[in-house]
Formats: sequence, C-alpha cells, structure tokens
Amino acid sequence: MKKILIGIFILISFFEVISCKSLSEDNYQNEPLYVHLSDEVIIKTAKELKNEKNIYLIGHGGQLMYDVKKLFISFTCDETIAIKEARNLIVYSTQKFLFNINSNEQLRPYLHISPFHVKDIDLAISFDEIAEKNDQTIDFVSIHNGQIIYDVSDEVEVLKTIHKESYEEALKIVGNEKYNL
Repeated sequence: MKKILIGIFILISFFEVISCKSLSEDNYQNEPLYVHLSDEVIIKTAKELKNEKNIYLIGHGGQLMYDVKKLFISFTCDETIAIKEARNLIVYSTQKFLFNINSNEQLRPYLHISPFHVKDIDLAISFDEIAEKNDQTIDFVSIHNGQIIYDVSDEVEVLKTIHKESYEEALKIVGNEKYNL
C-alpha cells in the first residue's frame, strides 16, 4: 500500500508536468534548452546522492511551461531510518539539489526566480518497508513549499503524518551544518 501512495505522489507530480513535457523521444529532442538543462541538474543530483547517501532516483519532473518554475525529485532508500536521520538526509539532499540548480550557469537565466529557494523544489524519500521497524522509524519524508513532512505507515499501510516542520526549523535542529556539496 505504501508503494501505491508513493506512486500516487509521483503521478501527481507527473500530471503537473505532463502538459509541459511530451513523452515521445522525438518531441523531447525539440523541447526548449531549459528542459534539457533541468534534466541534467536532476540527473547530476541523483548520481551524487546515490553515491554519497545511498538513495536512488525513482521520479522527477517540474513546472516547465515557459521557464523553470519548480523542480521535483523523488528517491527511495533501502534502509530504515528515524526522524533525526531523515531530517539530516532531507536537509542535505535539499541543499545539494538547490546548490546544483543555482550553480548551473546555463540554467540560471531560465529560472523563474533566481536563485531558486527551498519553496521552488519538491523532494521526497521513501524508506524500506521490509526492514525491521520500530516506533522510531519513518516510512516517508518529503519537502513541499518549504515544509518537511515525516510519515509512517499504519497497520493497513496508509501513510500518516507524525511530524511537520519548516525547512528553517530543520536547519536550526541540524545545527546549520555546512555540508561539503
């Protein structure tokens, strides 16, 4: 059931983008440069996070009709994780994604707002549902409009939010660590 909910999250993100990006390879070649540059940033971020944090890309998209208004990226992780570790991971991943977006000089002129801020991206990470779980582990963490949401699955595998905090609050909790991006 959790996988279905994650799939629904990805589909919602996809449907927000469907009018912006054709599914055919021929049409993709004809997309504006900023679509290709956005994809390059997403792929770069996904590769770095896979190598550094062992999380795997499962979906991406954005609001790309006339420029780059928003970018989305979703991951899965093969580990169980507690809120503290999830907070560190979502903050690190968010900083990495924003750094890669804002440091791409070719993409910068196409950003609707430059530099991009946390409210200009969505990022989600689902965690392994097979591994041993306890009361401290979560199943899903996401950031949307600058709000971090931590979810667990209930007995019928429906995600329930157990904690919310702003990105700024999370930064304070992790001690404003400067990650080596």
